[in-house]
Amino acid sequence: MELVIKIGIGFYSLLYAIFKVLPVQKKVTFLSRQSNKPSLDFRLLSSKITELHPDYRCEVLCQMIEPGIAAKIG
Repeated sequence: MELVIKIGIGFYSLLYAIFKVLPVQKKVTFLSRQSNKPSLDFRLLSSKITELHPDYRCEVLCQMIEPGIAAKIG
């Protein structure tokens, strides 16, 4: 079990080192699974971030999950 943990840590360290070299995007993403449209909180936060930091990009991703096991799996 200890060997598996060390292999996992090594894998994630390697993955982190690769991604660390890539450029960082100035982007804020808001996610919601409760509604298909952005909430008032998301809109207010997005406008304030854009006002204070115009070089940042704000994205809002909203996709409501319908009730039921089949919808949650899909």
